Amino acid sequence: MSNKKKRDVSIRRRKMQQSGIPWTYIIPTVILIIIIGGLIYYNTVVIQTPKNGDLITVPTNTPQSLGDVPGFCDQPSGCNYHWHAHLDIYLRNTSSIVVPADLGHIGSTNLFAIHTHDATGVIHLECCNPTSVNKTFTLGELFEVWGYPTFDSTHILNYSGLPVVAYVNGTLWQKSSISDIPLTNHVEIAIVIGSPAPTTIPKSYSFPAGL
Repeated sequence: MSNKKKRDVSIRRRKMQQSGIPWTYIIPTVILIIIIGGLIYYNTVVIQTPKNGDLITVPTNTPQSLGDVPGFCDQPSGCNYHWHAHLDIYLRNTSSIVVPADLGHIGSTNLFAIHTHDATGVIHLECCNPTSVNKTFTLGELFEVWGYPTFDSTHILNYSGLPVVAYVNGTLWQKSSISDIPLTNHVEIAIVIGSPAPTTIPKSYSFPAGL
């Protein structure tokens, strides 16, 4: 370092010391500010942003809490139909949310007409006893079974305030509320939370043989 630069540094140090700010405090203070900022970012952005494959907690339901969703059709009397739908859920264009296995299962004796068996996103729709009134279920009823009955254009699962849109077989749903989307056989439904949306929205799903 040249003599001139050394003098400049020495002068700056003296001025800071005269102003009551010790030179040795500056660097630790800056480091502390950076650490605090990083912690705030991590807790407000990173932790609250699901990663690919994140699983949203399934609240504890009771048969009474799902009173408007019929029970699984009894065997051996049979069902009027056994359909399957598929659901994808995206958080913006970066993450996906898992549809958990065993939705609609309560204990070992209660199974609802809307349910899942695995975490592939395949929804099983088994309804109804031949003596019952037939019914086409809706996407809103699926979220009711999931334990999150508040489902609309700004509310889904434990998210609130972000725009929520849905696509049916690749086409943006605009006919009515997204909660009214019918769960018909082999329909592919994609939900996008927030923006931007993924560049590719699925138009169909390859259901396993037999479904």
